[in-house]
Amino acid sequence: MPQTLHYDAFTQALLALIANSGQGLPHGILPWTAFPEGMNTPQTVTEDMWSTYSWNPPEFAAAAQPELYGETDGAAPDKPSWEDILAEASRTACAQARKAKQDQLASELANRITFTYDNRSWQGDGESAADIAIAALRATQTTSWPEGVVWIDVDNNRIPMTAAGIIGLATALSEWRDARRMRARTLKDAIHSATTPEQINAIDVTTGWPDIDD
Repeated sequence: MPQTLHYDAFTQALLALIANSGQGLPHGILPWTAFPEGMNTPQTVTEDMWSTYSWNPPEFAAAAQPELYGETDGAAPDKPSWEDILAEASRTACAQARKAKQDQLASELANRITFTYDNRSWQGDGESAADIAIAALRATQTTSWPEGVVWIDVDNNRIPMTAAGIIGLATALSEWRDARRMRARTLKDAIHSATTPEQINAIDVTTGWPDIDD
């Protein structure tokens, strides 16, 4: 776990801990506005800074914020430990990385809508899948498949389709959809199980899909 936090990550973690405690501003937390004159808001925060400028309280803090750090603040709750802030920052970073990766997976899944059958590519989106299923059902229920039935592939070629051919197309579609669903489930599980932003970001959601040469 990092021992230095970017200022924004530190602030988000601190505010989350305060909000979750339901107790308001903990004892000894120093607003950055109470830093000594000439000290700018830092880009990063370390444990030493947290201890030096946020402890019970520095002498200049009581003068700058007497309503928070004067004699009346003794009953305020204890401030979060540096370890708690690091842990909360890690949870927030993981949640943000997980959401971004889940969105990427959803986009990738939505774009995976073609499958291969008889050395051709076919549409496998919801509407196309329904049409194929209806045609395949018809093929299994008739003994006189009409001549001249064609199915249009991804390249807009009109392909003559026998009853056996449409049943084969439906079978290939079903197998592709099952493989696609299992790949998505594997990736969702990996995203959920990862425990650091680095692990989450390293998950490649673009490879391993059926009918794709990775």
